[in-house]
Amino acid sequence: MRRLETGVDWRLVNLATASTKKAELFARYGPHLAAASRGAELEHLRGVDWRQLACATSLRQLEAATVCRLHGYADPEDYYAACTPQPEAVTVPWLCVHARDDPVINIEPVLAVAQAMRTLDAPAIFVVTPRGGHLGYAGGSATSWQDEPSWADELAASFINHWARHSHAGGKPPLPLSRL
Repeated sequence: MRRLETGVDWRLVNLATASTKKAELFARYGPHLAAASRGAELEHLRGVDWRQLACATSLRQLEAATVCRLHGYADPEDYYAACTPQPEAVTVPWLCVHARDDPVINIEPVLAVAQAMRTLDAPAIFVVTPRGGHLGYAGGSATSWQDEPSWADELAASFINHWARHSHAGGKPPLPLSRL
């Protein structure tokens, strides 16, 4: 997340992304705000700080107004810490797909987790692509991405199916299907 907060280019990406997400939230839920504040509809929105959200100019501020408030995190740093993988706790097969150009999560921590998991002989496979952004693996066109599985969806399904067919005691992964 820090990369989005440094340099003019990244700050503009951060502002544009936060503005887009904020607009999507208000477009989707705006008509229901009065009902939500009375508790009549959309109970899950009661924790959102809509005033704070309206003023948000960064993803960190957007998450403070929404994710943190809805899920009990003190602040974005508390939320990010809770999302940090703990390699020593991995006991089930784990697939990590990450893009080098992800503007939110730098590649270095991902590679450090991969190395820690390799050292621990944890059941994990990492796939790092040159491009993809953050959550940018949607397939199909801009309007049909929800209906079409992406290559990352297909990879995850293959990974799960492979583990289901080849699971065995000991928790060690079978050989990967491919090395991308």
